[in-house]
Amino acid sequence: MTCVVVVEGALTRSANEPMGTGTQETDTRMSSAQLIDRIVTLNPTATSEFLAQFSPRSLGRYLAHLTAAQEPRGPSARWSRAGNSPAIVMAQR
Repeated sequence: MTCVVVVEGALTRSANEPMGTGTQETDTRMSSAQLIDRIVTLNPTATSEFLAQFSPRSLGRYLAHLTAAQEPRGPSARWSRAGNSPAIVMAQR
């Protein structure tokens, strides 16, 4: 069974099975506080105070990325970057 978490368009799913396999999916709406709790569980260096600055959509995207990073590498471990986010970010000084 694959669990899908939808937060304002952000999507995270466990990568136990490849996309499109027809598995049973469960949608769950999460509050910012729930997202922050899940993120801090996966990344204890992130503080609740810091994460509270971000929108639920951004938190959902970050949680999706963290969840995908927990999966073993291989063909079933996939994470798709949002189309509107740059692949490379650079700061000029």
